[in-house]
Amino acid sequence: MSINRNSTHWMPDLKELGDRFYNLKLNSKYVRYWKNNYGAVNNICNAMTDKLRKEMYPGSVTQKDCLLDWHKIFAVHVLAFLTNKLYSDGDTTTGRSVTDRLANEYYCLLLLKTIARAWHKSNGAYCELIIPVDYEQCLIKIFYKYRQSGLLNVTDTTFTYALASIAYFLEKCFLVHERPLKKDAYPCT
Repeated sequence: MSINRNSTHWMPDLKELGDRFYNLKLNSKYVRYWKNNYGAVNNICNAMTDKLRKEMYPGSVTQKDCLLDWHKIFAVHVLAFLTNKLYSDGDTTTGRSVTDRLANEYYCLLLLKTIARAWHKSNGAYCELIIPVDYEQCLIKIFYKYRQSGLLNVTDTTFTYALASIAYFLEKCFLVHERPLKKDAYPCT
């Protein structure tokens, strides 16, 4: 039996993030934006989350106890967005910036920072994930490699867990408090 995903309510915010990214950082001459792909991404997220829960929790565990940490939720969303990409080549490819050429990968990096900030904010902590440029470039390469590989539509969850572990590492190393925590709030790390 499938369990509703707690992060379903994020999709309008992720669409707004995608819209802003496209309008502010990408050149529409070089990049097409597939706004209708959010529904398919949501469906992929539901299926992947359900698969992870079934792998991690026995059938006797109740729905409220089957919550995945934000690292796995992030990984599920990234893989869904890379599988059903939002951005593709536009009318011309000559003169594109790196961001235009790797728009989906840069969006996934932005997604990581946004989900980390929102997750901690929902627990009363105001944090920012400030990742060094060399680590960001490595993440972009990992996202690109995944998107170009034969793993894109594989149902094995090994890469999902690996990506979640990377998000955990980034949180532990590069999460910075913006404001003091509220009393009784969960700590950022």
